[in-house]
Amino acid sequence: MTGKPRADSSGAEPDPAVAGSSLAWVSATFGRHAYLVADDGRARTAVMRGRRHDVVVGDRVSFTELGSDQAVIERVLERRNLIRRCDDNRQKALAANVDQVALVVGGDPPYDEELLLRVMVAAEAEGVESLVVATKSDLPDATARIEPRLALYQRLGYPVLRVSARRSPQATIAALAPRLRSRVTLLMGESGMGKSTLVNTLVPQADLR
Repeated sequence: MTGKPRADSSGAEPDPAVAGSSLAWVSATFGRHAYLVADDGRARTAVMRGRRHDVVVGDRVSFTELGSDQAVIERVLERRNLIRRCDDNRQKALAANVDQVALVVGGDPPYDEELLLRVMVAAEAEGVESLVVATKSDLPDATARIEPRLALYQRLGYPVLRVSARRSPQATIAALAPRLRSRVTLLMGESGMGKSTLVNTLVPQADLR
């Protein structure tokens, strides 16, 4: 995700759950572990209290220090929203406290429109805007195959950006920056759509593979 999450819709900061605990944003999760960026600017690896596994990227949490940049998450604070992915009657929480979802699509390989529509519906249900980012616009045949669908999204009111991060990085930054600036954005898309290339273009030090 890009941008800094807000505390809640009112701007008020909830109190920590446990006396002596501190507050942080969750920037990554790995099983029962989470990577936190605390209000003091320090990064910490944290474990989740008990058997809970409901912490997601973008959560605002209270935590207690364990020493040596280690911590335990005490509580997840109230969320503004929660984006979920639904597959075959199962739900998976993806991210919380986001302002928009950027859906990365392409014509080579062709994107899964059913997946894209499910994410759009999930975002709409949470009151979160969707942005369609069509990558690899330098491939004319692939772009032509998906252009009718892109035009349909635009007629429905969804903003659509056509970019080529690999061939035209500066133009891609110019197109995306106004849409991402000061907003928390969840980047979603299937393998091969160009998410890593987009992130590396916008944030070179990320060095994603």
